[in-house]
Amino acid sequence: MPMEKPCPRLTSLTLTVIIVGVAMPPTLYWMTIGRARDISWTDARQMADQKTGILVDVTAEPHIVTGYPADAGHWPLASIMQARTPADIPTAMRGHKLLLICPSGGQSAMAAIHLRKIGVDNAFSVRGGVQEWIAGAGGRSMTALLHGSPQVDAAIPAFRLSPFHEQWAAVLAFFFIKCLYTLINTAIIIALWRTRSPDLVALRRGMIAFFIGEACCAVNVLFFNDDSMICEYIHSAGMCLALGWTVYAIMEGLDIRLIHYSDDGRCAAVGLCRGCIKHQDAACGLRRMFLMLVPTTALLAAMPLLAPLRDTAYNTRIFGILHGYHHPLLEQAYELRYLPVAAIVLLLACLLVLAFREKHPIPVSKVLFSAAVGALGFCFLRLILVAVYVDNQVWFSAWEEITELMYVGVAGGLLLVFARGLGLQDADAQT
Repeated sequence: MPMEKPCPRLTSLTLTVIIVGVAMPPTLYWMTIGRARDISWTDARQMADQKTGILVDVTAEPHIVTGYPADAGHWPLASIMQARTPADIPTAMRGHKLLLICPSGGQSAMAAIHLRKIGVDNAFSVRGGVQEWIAGAGGRSMTALLHGSPQVDAAIPAFRLSPFHEQWAAVLAFFFIKCLYTLINTAIIIALWRTRSPDLVALRRGMIAFFIGEACCAVNVLFFNDDSMICEYIHSAGMCLALGWTVYAIMEGLDIRLIHYSDDGRCAAVGLCRGCIKHQDAACGLRRMFLMLVPTTALLAAMPLLAPLRDTAYNTRIFGILHGYHHPLLEQAYELRYLPVAAIVLLLACLLVLAFREKHPIPVSKVLFSAAVGALGFCFLRLILVAVYVDNQVWFSAWEEITELMYVGVAGGLLLVFARGLGLQDADAQT
């Protein structure tokens, strides 16, 4: 078998994986629920108060949580999907704007789309559903936002007190830890800017994707009260791309610097294989190992698919300032449903390339495997945080920031330790 050489279509394959990975989720979202006409909770509440619209709960059973609008009617989604004409609208709801609501906005969006298809033009989905309304504290007057008291807080839906140490954790995580790893991340990008080594180029791209994702996260918190789906999606996609590029950088670095599988040099595993496929008719142990590793990883990717989506939203005060915490079900569906499926598809494609492609399977399979592990890595991070801290979103956010600091810190530390071997000091001297 000839040595592995760069595949001429590798760049196109990489771009295809990135485009499909980034473009597919919003495309699916638009095709399913994103095209529904929606309305903000504040506008829906105002219309309901003025009797120009009626709130309609579309869940199978009336959704009873703290802060849920008590005056909402009930028309389950299953019944709505059976409606064929405007005459099928329940009598009590006719002649009103239908403000459809559910826990997070997904079911209400599907209901709104169907009703408009059958000619009901006054159906709207309440954006973000009950989760967003609870986290938004019903519109958040400045009095409620800045001036806490037992009487004011008692009127805030799903309010709970946060201990003093949790308040400090929230502040330090966002204003110190996030700033710290952003500085480290920026320094890594600058240090790698002129490098041409394939593994370091991949790491640089991962750091850039990470920077873009975290910048959108900061913008979401500071300017959109953590309610911007676009910002959160770019944040999540940036994390997936960052992890994917990092995995690719590790695999490429191990290959070209230690193992030498893809070049003419002596493979580091030749002592285990007792013969090298590069020079004689022998089975390649590394290739067979990956033929076992890839389906095992695909099986592991099925674990999040069985995890339940958790519906939690509450309000608390961080040093007197009211803040709403929630992890929308739509985001959880992306993290715990879409990403595992995408990882499984990419891993199966990787397995097929390894098993059946005769010419240069490794460059292609490395891209597919890295992309899958990047999606799976972010998926499992969120899976763990949801499982452990779904009812305490302060620690959910804090530990995510700490984990990201560890990711960037380890990358920066390794570059410092091995700067000379990686050629970074030589590159600095030349510049």
